[in-house]
Amino acid sequence: MPLELDTPKLALPGGDGDLPLVDAVAMLSESKDTLNLILTNCHPTDDIPCSITLDGFTPTSGTLTTMAGPSYDSINTFEQPDTVKLEARELAKDEWKGIVLPRHSAVAVTIGR
Repeated sequence: MPLELDTPKLALPGGDGDLPLVDAVAMLSESKDTLNLILTNCHPTDDIPCSITLDGFTPTSGTLTTMAGPSYDSINTFEQPDTVKLEARELAKDEWKGIVLPRHSAVAVTIGR
């Protein structure tokens, strides 16, 4: 799915250019009744508010699934298998329009019509 993304950027220390802090992918199901957005917040310390606008898709339901850990380099181990975890919840009506991407996270927004 085509999408437009307007994101803040972070200057890379000692490097050339800036790092876009949010990346996004949009996918429409084959039946065209479910829109999946995958959003990543690349900022190591800050949450980023995100506004979503849809054209030609009227949502009736949605879920939000977040994958995050306490730091950007967190990993799961046998001793600590839940350091990085998934948390899923239903979205309230129109909540999908404005969500917060937790620092260093990947967020899936699944919207049905």
